[in-house]
Amino acid sequence: MKEIIPQGVKISQVYDCDSGLISDQCTYLSDDSKKDAEWDKWRSNSQLLEEMLMQGDEPGILRYAERMQNCSKSLLFALDAGIDGEIRQRLKEVKFCRFRHCAVCQARRSRRNYAQFLKSLPEILEKQKGARWVFLTLTVPNVNISNLREKLSSMNEGWNRFNKLKEFKNILAWVRSTEITKEKEEKTKREGYAHPHFHVLMMVKSTYFFGKNYVNQEKWLKAWRGAMRDDSIISVDVRIADRYKGKKLTGQELVKSVSETLKYSVKPSDMLEDRSWVVELIKQVHKLRFLAAGGFLKGVFVKRKLTNEEMIHTGEIEKQGEEIAELRYWWRIFEKRYARKF
Repeated sequence: MKEIIPQGVKISQVYDCDSGLISDQCTYLSDDSKKDAEWDKWRSNSQLLEEMLMQGDEPGILRYAERMQNCSKSLLFALDAGIDGEIRQRLKEVKFCRFRHCAVCQARRSRRNYAQFLKSLPEILEKQKGARWVFLTLTVPNVNISNLREKLSSMNEGWNRFNKLKEFKNILAWVRSTEITKEKEEKTKREGYAHPHFHVLMMVKSTYFFGKNYVNQEKWLKAWRGAMRDDSIISVDVRIADRYKGKKLTGQELVKSVSETLKYSVKPSDMLEDRSWVVELIKQVHKLRFLAAGGFLKGVFVKRKLTNEEMIHTGEIEKQGEEIAELRYWWRIFEKRYARKF
């Protein structure tokens, strides 16, 4: 099988954009496959972070930047001819850096978690017919970024007390993710602060919303304050996850609704705003786990670091039919788009 690459042009030239190729000599991934257009956004954010981290002289941080520089330089897609006559484009080969803050790698990990959750959902719902889903967001007072690791440790200790309280008696399963956002300095006039919080997706018994079983926002706040032993906590947020405008969500609609819990741990925009904040964040969260699950969802998500192959084959799109061709796209660093030669 012959790989389709620009003829007469070195691979390095395509990647470095030194070949003088102009737009009408190339076709772009985002034009060939609308569903894969997001790769441009992921890789662009990764490149911007890499360039920002390169501006310092810390050896460890520079190594992370170098890893991102070599991440997903090219994408090899296979074209599969399905029995229905449709031609489908499927990711086949790419080399990831697997740095936790790389936008590309973070997106692929999220896709893997999403696919694993979707795969396990039918069996879970069959075992727990009538179960409902609730979102819970647990906050703490903002903390200076230099004290983030200590605060996250206390939040994990608080969580271990929290999920043993009576408020959890009707909780069948849960997924908890940690998100960290940058405090908006224009509002608080403080520099270098972070807002750590937990996003929790809870599978609750069908009786949760009735009578004394129901736990409202005020009760959740009181319980979280008690578990954290911190009365300065002023808010939590709780809302229904399996309904939209009164309509019951099922299958992929439900998974799409709850997927916010499985997304990024730090917003890409926050990672590109302040280099000193980002560098300290990287140090503070090194080797910390930001995704956990319990109850019937325990074991759904892989605890270890995903392999390169697992990040390619997330479980969303697998081979369908006969593979008839390959297309390789190269990242063009100035255009910030993936492209291949006609």
